[in-house]
Amino acid sequence: DWLGEGVSELVLDRLYTARNLYVFDREERIAASERIGIPSSAVISRATDMRLGWSLGADAVISGSMQGDHDHFQIDARVVDLAGVRISGDYSVTGKLDDVIRMVNDLAADLSENFISAPQTPLSPGPGVSAFENYIRSLITQDPQRRLALLNDAVRPDPNYPSAQYRLAAAYLFERNYKASNLALENVPPGSREYLQAQFLRGLNHYRLGEFSAASKVFAALPPTYDVLVNLGVSLAAQGDGAQALLAWSRASSQDPLGS
Repeated sequence: DWLGEGVSELVLDRLYTARNLYVFDREERIAASERIGIPSSAVISRATDMRLGWSLGADAVISGSMQGDHDHFQIDARVVDLAGVRISGDYSVTGKLDDVIRMVNDLAADLSENFISAPQTPLSPGPGVSAFENYIRSLITQDPQRRLALLNDAVRPDPNYPSAQYRLAAAYLFERNYKASNLALENVPPGSREYLQAQFLRGLNHYRLGEFSAASKVFAALPPTYDVLVNLGVSLAAQGDGAQALLAWSRASSQDPLGS
C-alpha cells in the first residue's frame, strides 16, 4: 500500500527537481480519477492512463508497477506522450528493497530524458527510507492525529525533507496551530515543489495570527493569482489600507470576473 504511493510520489518529486516540470500532485490525481469514475483500487490500463491524462490536461502520463521481494525488487514504468500521441519505451530498475530511494532516483533520471523543457539539475540523495515511509504513510492515513505523528517522525531524522515539512505544516494548520505550521514552513526551501504553496500557507498563518503586515508582504511576493490577490487585499484591509486593498481586489476581479 504505502510503497506504491511512495514510489509514485518520489518519481514525481524527482522529475520536478530535475526538469522543473509541473507535476500533478496526489490530490489532483485522485480528484481526476473520481471525476471519470476510476476506483482508487483499480488496475490502470494504458487506455485509462490516457483518459486520466486528458482529463487533467496533461502532456504526458507516467504509470508503472512493482514486483519482487526484499532482496530482488523491480520497478517498471512507461511514459505515454499525450501531446505527441506516442508511447515511449519501457523503463525498469532493479535492486534490494532497502535501496528503493536510489532505485527511484535512477528511474526518474531515465524517465526525465522524455522531457527536455529544461536542463537537468543534479538530484539530492533524497530522504532516508524510514523518513520516506513515515511520510508516505501519513498521506494515506485517515486519522489526523496519526498523520501528525507520522509527519513528525518523518522530519525528526531528516529536517531538510521539504515534502514532509510542507505536509506537517498543513497538518498543524488543520489543527489551528498556526505558529507550529509556520515553523515547519521555514524548512521548505526555494526551488522545492511545494515552495509556492508553502509561502501561500505562511501568508494565511500570519493573517490568522493577526500579523497582517507580515501576511501582506508574503502575498505581495507571490505570483499574482486570483487567490493570492484576494488574500493580499484582505491583509491590506486589516491594516486599514483600503485603497491598496481595493486595488488588489480589482486586479483579482480582472483575472476572474466570476470569482467569489
